[in-house]
Amino acid sequence: MIWTEWGKLKEVVVGKVYDPDEVESDFLKKVLEETEEDFQVLNKIFKDAGAKVRRPDNVSLNEIKTNQWATKYPLPAICPRDFHIVYGNNILSTIGGDPNRYLESLFFYNIMNEKANEGRNYISMPKPLLPNHYANYADHDNMPLYHAANIIKCGNTLIHSRPHDTQEYADRPINQKGRGTNAGFNWVKKNIGYDVNWAEVPAAGHVDGKMALLKPGLLMIHDESLVPKEMQDWDRIVVDKHELPQHVKNRIRNDFYNEVIMKDMPHWVGFEYLPMETIFDVNVVSIDENTVITNGYNKEIFNKCKKYGIECIPFDFRHRFFWDCGIHCITLDLARDDKMENFLS
Repeated sequence: MIWTEWGKLKEVVVGKVYDPDEVESDFLKKVLEETEEDFQVLNKIFKDAGAKVRRPDNVSLNEIKTNQWATKYPLPAICPRDFHIVYGNNILSTIGGDPNRYLESLFFYNIMNEKANEGRNYISMPKPLLPNHYANYADHDNMPLYHAANIIKCGNTLIHSRPHDTQEYADRPINQKGRGTNAGFNWVKKNIGYDVNWAEVPAAGHVDGKMALLKPGLLMIHDESLVPKEMQDWDRIVVDKHELPQHVKNRIRNDFYNEVIMKDMPHWVGFEYLPMETIFDVNVVSIDENTVITNGYNKEIFNKCKKYGIECIPFDFRHRFFWDCGIHCITLDLARDDKMENFLS
């Protein structure tokens, strides 16, 4: 079972990308090769900490066509977190508004089916009828669509963001205007399987790109206005937003990036909107309440965590800007040694 973000980690899924031989571009081959190399490093960190590591299988690049939409480059199985809510003894498989990710959960089916055979309740959200483009969540609010990364676990309380907020993100593209519908959120609440409390982060989008719960009474966040009202008495480690590194800015200007990546697979990347989406310093994973894996080394954050008795293990995910994914995104904790307790006032 699992109830929190900080209990002793027992089992975890680490994402996976396509075989580099399945793409022609040298640039993409390098990204895929180095991403898997980094995943192997992360696997070792987890195994050394005593956690069982699971990897998806049958991850191959194939064009998919239906009578409603088609995708030549489906996103690989890099983000197990996005479409799986694991809480208590339940696993909820959700789905978002991007047809390029419509069948993504199938990459993880063997793992989830094994958990179901072990006694977990494995429930899938009804498949929606998507258009041949990224669905604007506000325009499909009666359709069950929801990103599981909109939720993080805090004992008997689930911290969640707003499904969508077009006013807040008026100047952003459709795929940045929140990550779900109210129908999707209601489906999650109906199927979560426990009598839980809900605490809202007053914004739309993935919660793990905004804050992290490190231990009871301590959170890490980049914008204090996003702290739920139920957590106002928690201590906070506040991190600063950073500008995109120059090498990433240079890559965005690259002809190949603009002519190929943004033309054929814009859904693979997210770093051009990074300052408004994932804040990698808060997108962390805890081994236990005294140990956290971070995205690289940040002396200020390490010193702040040390004051609370937390050791930081740096992990260099080299292409996090390309994928717009931090450690929390590319993993999915399946089991922790913890309890369903009340941690809020």
